[in-house]
Amino acid sequence: MIDGAVWFCRGATTTIGAAFASVIGELGYVRTQAAADLEIAIAAGPRAMCFSGPMTAAPALAVGKRLAARLAAPVRVMTAHLIEGKDASFSCDVRDVTVTAAGAANPGTWAEALERDHVHSWDDVCDGKAYFAVSSLVRDARDTVLPDGVLGDSIHFAAPTSLGSMRLDEIARQVRFADRTQLATMDGRACIRITSVGTTITSFVEPGELAILRTALGSLLERR
Repeated sequence: MIDGAVWFCRGATTTIGAAFASVIGELGYVRTQAAADLEIAIAAGPRAMCFSGPMTAAPALAVGKRLAARLAAPVRVMTAHLIEGKDASFSCDVRDVTVTAAGAANPGTWAEALERDHVHSWDDVCDGKAYFAVSSLVRDARDTVLPDGVLGDSIHFAAPTSLGSMRLDEIARQVRFADRTQLATMDGRACIRITSVGTTITSFVEPGELAILRTALGSLLERR
């Protein structure tokens, strides 16, 4: 695992579990009992719940924001990314923010402490085996926020169905995880303006492509 994410919420576990599954479903993933593209581990306490799985920082934050809005409660998002260097050296990019229902993001202390403790070497987080660094950090994050949590069965999701081309699949992925999207026309051409983490990109689409995206994404194409 090169990327990992942890989402932590306080509240009624049944409500949190249903909200998380719904948010992942809105991103085009479908629950499955077969081989999964996304496997999410679940740990629960009396009044708290923690989810963890392979996801990069920006999409993980997008999931956290939507989950916080759905629950009307803060969600802590902790992520780790493996950076492989030369001569078997490696480092890790770790992040820790708590997002509010209004979308504000407040930094936490987990990432800061890790970076301070391992600034010269990350070997001890995984006994020098870079391949296990992210999974070790995910476990550490989970133990930090829910030390007495009980691991339950993981939930499995199949990735969204392909729209027929890598280009359309990538546009759809960006739209699904975006903070805001807007259909527009520039120089007489249809385009989709996609804003994520303060950065906006513009993707021009042909009429046939737009029709495919409308069918697959619906209201996600106009989310302000």
